[in-house]
Amino acid sequence: MKPNLSQKQFRQFDLSDAHLDELAETHEGLVELFMDNEHAGHDHRVLGIGLAENPYATGRDDRLVFVMLVDSLTQRARLRLPTLTPIGVRIHRQEVGSIVALGAPPLSAPTPAQAGMAAKDTSPPPLGTATYRSSHRPVPGGVSIGPSSDEHAYSGTLGCEVFTSNGKAIQKYILSNNHVLADCNRLPPGSHFTQPSKQDGGTDADRVATLSHVVQLAAPGGTSPVDAAIAACDTAHHTPRIQRDTDTQALGDGITPVSISLPVQKSGRTTGHTLGSIAQLALTVRVTYLGYGEVTIQNAFAIVGSGKKAVFADLGDSGS
Repeated sequence: MKPNLSQKQFRQFDLSDAHLDELAETHEGLVELFMDNEHAGHDHRVLGIGLAENPYATGRDDRLVFVMLVDSLTQRARLRLPTLTPIGVRIHRQEVGSIVALGAPPLSAPTPAQAGMAAKDTSPPPLGTATYRSSHRPVPGGVSIGPSSDEHAYSGTLGCEVFTSNGKAIQKYILSNNHVLADCNRLPPGSHFTQPSKQDGGTDADRVATLSHVVQLAAPGGTSPVDAAIAACDTAHHTPRIQRDTDTQALGDGITPVSISLPVQKSGRTTGHTLGSIAQLALTVRVTYLGYGEVTIQNAFAIVGSGKKAVFADLGDSGS
């Protein structure tokens, strides 16, 4: 499937509609050739393909490159994977190891590797981020949340407040990932959530939302357009503001199209308030969900951290 490319996403590159169509078709071909039709005998795997700005551009015509995310750039990978597309756009091959959703440990008994990640998730919060694991009323975005069930004690991040309206009544919801609010399709509608999570000290008295609607993740090996879910707010004690280190901040007005080099920020349960910028667009990327499997997400984008905190997000920040 072709990625969704628009003029607004690439406005600084002054591309024609015909060139965008050409890039989309080339992207689709690369995904089909190197991701959909992979061979088990290879000692490497292509985990993602996207578009980025070329840091070594010498002119107007080579300012964009395709990025090929590879788990291991072995000698065989360097020989097999191309560095130039048929339309003359360069390919940057980037070694990434694995790509893992930074969310909840699985409901089943964890493997040693998963147990290690779960242990990391319960470590003392980094200096200056304890407020994001604390109780907040009214409840803002960017703070700790988790299922109220003791057997599903994990933590994620409440992204923000959203709402629906039929002209008479407004229903408020919290927005986060499927793997935070539905644990990869495994929690049923009606499941309750506390703020903070029980892992961070929450109790049944801290229930703030009930799972309502889930965009189902594809079965392992499949493809999904998004990883998202919403939960209906249980009380009026919610705010559309986002938690920052010392206060809350209102969301900006309107919607800004995602574009390369766009400055971004987030607040998350583990790393708090961090800054970054969009590095890659139109990503078709394979994400491993621990205890569930690998799912390909389409039209994603990659962010690189900036500022005082080099890491933009970590385990427990999913949903931010």
